[in-house]
Amino acid sequence: MCGVMVVQYLWRFCDRELIKLSLITCQFCGAQYEDTERVCPYCGAENVPVSVREQQEYLLGIEQKKRRLNYEVPQEKSNRAVRKVTKGGLVVAALFAIFAVLAAGYSVVRTRQKRIQQQQALVQLEEYYAENDYAGMMEYMYSHDDVYSATYDKYDKLSNIYYYYSTAKEYLDEDLEQIRRYPEYKEDWTDTLSYDLAYLFRALSLLDELEENGYVYNEEAGASYLEDLVLYELKNTCLLSDAEIHEGRMRYDGYDTEYLDLAEIVLGRVF
Repeated sequence: MCGVMVVQYLWRFCDRELIKLSLITCQFCGAQYEDTERVCPYCGAENVPVSVREQQEYLLGIEQKKRRLNYEVPQEKSNRAVRKVTKGGLVVAALFAIFAVLAAGYSVVRTRQKRIQQQQALVQLEEYYAENDYAGMMEYMYSHDDVYSATYDKYDKLSNIYYYYSTAKEYLDEDLEQIRRYPEYKEDWTDTLSYDLAYLFRALSLLDELEENGYVYNEEAGASYLEDLVLYELKNTCLLSDAEIHEGRMRYDGYDTEYLDLAEIVLGRVF
């Protein structure tokens, strides 16, 4: 009975504290999934409440079997069977209880370690954000993707925008330098410049999404800083007007959006 009481206690605790919503958050990878799943479908971590629930159902099945034996067979054989089943059930219950306690203890330790790592990472990322060091932020996130949490969305989205901006700037600088060296071939660079512009307008599109979502993580200052960088590149490097930039911004519809007309304008003004 001791094993049964331990399992029942664990079940009541898990039922009260962990199974309140249809979705739960994995303590190991931060993903959300249905609370009826036995393991996290993203990282394979055990869903302890479900495991305890299965143990409870198993013990209830044993009790039902005991009652059937008492009712359907002679008293002497029934008592013998009940003792056997009860003994086996207690052993299994005790093993399940020990396993559940060990698993819960290990889960608690791992969860605390993950939370400490996540907090440390978030502190570092916020420092990068405060300094507008998006190159450092992007590099740090790539090397610490194993401690992801939902709060990382702020830094993930901003570093993604910075990636498109910095990539477009690098490509534009290289391409325009090549055109200056070989001006007789500048008309052949229209397609290439169109791709470069698409990267910049992709960055603006992501910035528009942040604004439409209401800056969930109060990232408005960072978004404004990155928008200034992108607009500076379009205005001062590509020599596009505000109206042309607005038109290109509204036109963006995915990676395959073409900006051949704007690329021709850039070629005509820069050279």
